[in-house]
Amino acid sequence: MEGNRPIEAPPGPPTPWPPHYPPANQARRWLPVAIIVAAIIIATAVISAVLLSRDTNTAAPAAPAPTQIGSPAQAGTTDTSSTCDAWPSTKAALNAIPALPAGWNWDTPNIDMYVANQNAAVTAALDLFEPEIAGTDPQPIADAANTYVSVRRQGMQKLADHTYTQADGVPITAARAKLDQLCGVR
Repeated sequence: MEGNRPIEAPPGPPTPWPPHYPPANQARRWLPVAIIVAAIIIATAVISAVLLSRDTNTAAPAAPAPTQIGSPAQAGTTDTSSTCDAWPSTKAALNAIPALPAGWNWDTPNIDMYVANQNAAVTAALDLFEPEIAGTDPQPIADAANTYVSVRRQGMQKLADHTYTQADGVPITAARAKLDQLCGVR
């Protein structure tokens, strides 16, 4: 009864079954992309949730609490500033977007992918914020918001063109601080 003998394994190391795909190093290569995509999705969800959860009640708002005589107003905000209403959620969404890798330069591996992903997320946030900059807002608030959007988009273009330097971040930071001050956002 030779047909009932066990089959002998061929010489050499056993072959793993099932084969492991993808190799571990290939899976790690996609991790930064997955993190950036997740950040974009989270930022978009935060912006959408804030915009959808706005109170659409048309009843008259309660009168503001009286302030002490001589106390400064809240940095020039008004109860009807759609720009200042939208700025906190926009700022939170922008803060949720991952920064470029620490110590990056134009030779950093995948820097163009990082820049493109960051620019796409920032563009989505600014595209939602821009319509909220109302012509009925006090002029300093509308000007500060328009300036911030303009210098931020210029910075994004410089990143895409590989002409961005550290000095290009100064007007962006200054415009953001001005908008924070006028809207009373910390």
